Amino acid sequence: MAYMVEMHYNRPFEPGFRSFDCHGDVWYKALDLMKRHGWKPRGTQQPPMGTPQGMVDGRWFAWDPKTEHNGNYEPEDYAFGSTVVGPEDAQEMAQALEKALGVSPAKNVTVEKQKQPLLLSDTMTDEEFIAANRPFGTAVLTDMHDFIRQGPFRVNWDD
Repeated sequence: MAYMVEMHYNRPFEPGFRSFDCHGDVWYKALDLMKRHGWKPRGTQQPPMGTPQGMVDGRWFAWDPKTEHNGNYEPEDYAFGSTVVGPEDAQEMAQALEKALGVSPAKNVTVEKQKQPLLLSDTMTDEEFIAANRPFGTAVLTDMHDFIRQGPFRVNWDD
């Protein structure tokens, strides 16, 4: 299944809200790239009990403490589609991306030409369509780095 990975800190109406979206394929390739450049995953965390996780029928719903959490970075395994990357993990991810972007020739990440499934939804804005379908490469990794280096964030998927 193809999906968009959404990373965010806070909700849109809360102070300090920030977000970054990418194709699911880009997320997996970025995780692999970060590992190859020194990132040692600490494991994701569950959100605090009662933390709003998402919206259903216009109402926010909260994380269920009975939902098992395995600490991985796989969107399909997230409790209610969301999990938390902690501050230390985010810092180390950003450092690995800096290293990857800095050590590649001409600061460009070399990638194999691979097609990824096109993500399209009748509810997507033009901006969301472009973000969800950007190919893996220097531009998307630079923007991902700029988001991640700001600190902890949540990850969820949207199909």
